[in-house]
Amino acid sequence: MYSKCTTNEQHRTAEETSKDKLIKVLEEQLEEANKSRANLEKLLDQQQQLTLISNRKIEALKLEFEKKEMEKKVGNGINKKEKTKFKNYMEICIIKNNY
Repeated sequence: MYSKCTTNEQHRTAEETSKDKLIKVLEEQLEEANKSRANLEKLLDQQQQLTLISNRKIEALKLEFEKKEMEKKVGNGINKKEKTKFKNYMEICIIKNNY
């Protein structure tokens, strides 16, 4: 009887050791997955920031181009009403670009 009890205890101990090893491996994998996720979140944030900067730069260049085109038209003698419209338009664009 003693040996049967010892065998059961040994079996339980081996089973617990195996479970402990599995838990440790799974914890390590979870830690690696968390690190990877954190890195991906950081990269996504960087990409979003770069996209925002690029879009703002594109918008600024478009506005600059439109301004130069309108200045050419103003220089070529468009009427006072169109000049006022242009001035108002540029003020709105500048305000929008700052937000």
